[in-house]
Amino acid sequence: MSGALSAEVALRRGTLALDVALTVDAGETVAVVGPNGAGKTTLLRALAGLVPLDRGRVAIGDDVLEVAPDGPRVAPEHRNISVVFQDYSLFPSMSVRDNVAFGLRARRVGATEAAATATAWLERVGLADVADLRPGALSGGQAQRVALARALAVEPRLLLLDEPLAALDAATRGETRRHLGRHLDGLDAPRLVVTHDPVDAFALASHIIVVEDGAVVQTGTSTELAERPRSGYVAAFVGVNLYRGRGDGGVVDVGGVALHVPDATSGDVFAVVHPHSVALHREVPGGSPRNAWSGTVDSVEHAGSRVRVRVSGDLPMVAEVTSGAADELRLADGGRVWVSVKATDIAVYPA
Repeated sequence: MSGALSAEVALRRGTLALDVALTVDAGETVAVVGPNGAGKTTLLRALAGLVPLDRGRVAIGDDVLEVAPDGPRVAPEHRNISVVFQDYSLFPSMSVRDNVAFGLRARRVGATEAAATATAWLERVGLADVADLRPGALSGGQAQRVALARALAVEPRLLLLDEPLAALDAATRGETRRHLGRHLDGLDAPRLVVTHDPVDAFALASHIIVVEDGAVVQTGTSTELAERPRSGYVAAFVGVNLYRGRGDGGVVDVGGVALHVPDATSGDVFAVVHPHSVALHREVPGGSPRNAWSGTVDSVEHAGSRVRVRVSGDLPMVAEVTSGAADELRLADGGRVWVSVKATDIAVYPA
């Protein structure tokens, strides 16, 4: 049984100043998300020992792997940490079986035992029939599972995955995500997954860490992040509209636009509006709703039976409507629309 990962990672690389503290329990999968250049991959490389810390500490259970700047530092090859990179990094000249056995052989496991373990892992990921092929003959989903089998065959104390599904097409991604989730759930070690995809984060991880500009800006479950996002990136990631303004009674001033909310507020606050709570109209909405603004349709994105509509204006907003409503309103034609939101559909909390 592996222990929990406990890490404080502080280092500078070029313009990036990374300063992140995190804990991942044994048997837990945590997702690390954030915009490009936030430091996500650098964090994984630091935990694996591929990038030295300027300051901090990395431990798994009772074993301290690194203390910087003046403490001990375990070399990467002795940390028993497996990393699955975005490109999978399979050796093209080796068979699939030999790729999976590579880590075991590097640990001086005998050839026969390593091959048997590799074969067993290929059976577990459903790829025993491709054991003698070269990686170039595999599909993207198969290559991902081979990389995972290689990572797990050494029984790592920590598993790090860097955008493990990013290279897959949409048709392959869903099935491979299910395979990956099933194998992660069966692993005792802590797992850390870097991803830019909300679906991957929500499906694979029990907890999400958001990193922006090298620092943790928010942590929580997908539900907690959706209910109270604390940055524009987080709001976009979970798919909600987020505004920061000044509360005064039942009104929040957002850049000069009065947003009527259900409860009395004061001071700096965030206001969240879910896209499905936004109504769109081609004419001024009847009933004189207090939250109604005009805007211009910027984009229309179809997702199954739902349509996400981005509206620019004094209060930019994303709405989600049915495909029938989008057709009836001729939203694909663009142009001017009216946006309305009930005050009771707006959540407000301190900034």
